[in-house]
Amino acid sequence: MYLNNLDTDKRYQHWRNSVKLLLEPYYPGMIRPIARNLFNLIFVVNPAERRSRSLMKIAYSFFKHDIPLRIGLIFAVNNDKNASGLNDSGVALLNLFNFFAIDSSNHEALKLINEMLDQYRTQDEIDPSDIKTWFESNYGYADYEDVFGSKSDYDNGRKLPTCNILLHPLRPTYVEYQRNYQLMRRQDER
Repeated sequence: MYLNNLDTDKRYQHWRNSVKLLLEPYYPGMIRPIARNLFNLIFVVNPAERRSRSLMKIAYSFFKHDIPLRIGLIFAVNNDKNASGLNDSGVALLNLFNFFAIDSSNHEALKLINEMLDQYRTQDEIDPSDIKTWFESNYGYADYEDVFGSKSDYDNGRKLPTCNILLHPLRPTYVEYQRNYQLMRRQDER
């Protein structure tokens, strides 16, 4: 999921959008602010792990300070179908992110997740019970089971594409076809 879109977001309307700007001189070491999705930065994080929290803060900081990058997040959380937000903190934080993003935006959801994780910054890994306590004290109007349970509508984004070309996911059938085609060519060459 992306936090921003330099092509369409209103916050970048005052930037020029011509690709020809890349040819003009600019400050050394700086990325020229062009309202195009030319440069992408994608963070692969498990939000439950302490080492990923700093990356999530950097991602939000880049967004907040209008760094001319399209910023994306991939949550690498437990892919097991038996894992839910009730028993896995990574899945719980993904569900919480989706809960926030529905009412606001991806960047606002990341900001709220970062604020919540700041309260547990001394812990190496956050426990699902900590998330439950925090959620019920701040969002008591929402049903905890609906947000974090195994049949939650907010439990999406766990399955990752197998292959990307220029950030466009390829269908698994296409990838399998290409692999089989290459194997057949090698056998024919022998």
